[in-house]
Amino acid sequence: MEITYEKFSEYIGPVPEEEFKYIDAYLGKDLFTSYPNGGIFEYVTQYHSHPAYLFAIMSHKNTYLEYDNRLIALKPGELLTIHPGTVHSEVPMDFQSRYLVISMKKEFFEDRLLRAGGQVKEFGLEFFHGVEDLIPYIEDLILTIKESSNVNEEILLLEEIITHKIIDAVLKKPIYNIAPSVDEDLRIVVKYMFDHMSERLSLEEIVSRTTYSKTSFINKFKKQLGYTPMNFLNGIRIEKGKHLLYKQETKIKDIAANCGFKDTAHFSRNFNKLVGVSPKVYRMQIS
Repeated sequence: MEITYEKFSEYIGPVPEEEFKYIDAYLGKDLFTSYPNGGIFEYVTQYHSHPAYLFAIMSHKNTYLEYDNRLIALKPGELLTIHPGTVHSEVPMDFQSRYLVISMKKEFFEDRLLRAGGQVKEFGLEFFHGVEDLIPYIEDLILTIKESSNVNEEILLLEEIITHKIIDAVLKKPIYNIAPSVDEDLRIVVKYMFDHMSERLSLEEIVSRTTYSKTSFINKFKKQLGYTPMNFLNGIRIEKGKHLLYKQETKIKDIAANCGFKDTAHFSRNFNKLVGVSPKVYRMQIS
């Protein structure tokens, strides 16, 4: 019962059909759930909007959206809600962001929201807590849909639980209507880091692309993004390395070079420090 391309497009929009293979999506009666399965889903890096409500739970700590001329940092564990018609894009990366998505058609979600005593409003993007126990239900729904040839009572029950848990979250006060954003100089620099992470970038080169002094840049970057510039760059390089390690045929020395590290030892030290195991052990764990 995997969702068809045509049905997927009814919820998400005109995704290029050749990119549909990079998403595993499962349709119930009134909603679908999906997650990336590898490859680069380029559609989300272009400005786009969805005809349906979209709810996403991030597991990737270095994911950013561009919305309303701002760079929005997405945090793992928060529920991102996107109102139908809200124009946004992901900051392009050459590895796939990781998140669970639930999408509901506009009429269905708003009907359930009104029944629960909520109010329908246009909000663009909002972020909520209180969805810590939602993921197991989403995983159960995916497994049940995989094993079923049609919509059964178990699927309907799981849909009800998931819908009500999301509505319970959105009826509470949002954490913030728009996540803390960064200023224009830092927005340009972050995109530059993602685009050039495989190159030997120096702090001086990065700072030169801003209007700040070196000290001011480091302080502002850390205040707005929570990392020093080079720690941030190191983090997104390691995330790219984790993604490339899924390709068993790619040599670790080639992954190290592709991620901007000077050699395998440099890559391994940084990988072990952030992930807790060596690249070799990590590859064995995911194989």
